[in-house]
Amino acid sequence: MVAGSKGVLFSLKGAAVALALLFPFVLLRGLGAGDWKLMGALGAFLGAQVTFLILFGTVVITGIMGVVQITRLRKWRVTLANMWELIVVFLSFGWRVHPKINLDNPGALSLPFGTAAAFSTLVCYGLARL
Repeated sequence: MVAGSKGVLFSLKGAAVALALLFPFVLLRGLGAGDWKLMGALGAFLGAQVTFLILFGTVVITGIMGVVQITRLRKWRVTLANMWELIVVFLSFGWRVHPKINLDNPGALSLPFGTAAAFSTLVCYGLARL
């Protein structure tokens, strides 16, 4: 445990890593603000290095969950078309929220990012105990 001004700096660095890396995805409506704040709080507890590892693990786990969900629902064609459209819109107009492909669309597939973050945290904790 880190106390005093070193502890404050430790927490600020950890929160800053998570919040800074995920902020563009929140602005583009690809990640909810609750998930963003959860990762910021996790970063404040764990510090910058561990937060970066957990965030990396969370992205990998979320990717695996996405592949499973897309395969299970047989949505590969739609998903690849949406990815292509997002790339074209990004290259044409820059950083803008897509009018249809975002969290506000109730028909869009979504993944539980917080669950992936919890699982990644447990994996990192388990590996640290080895």
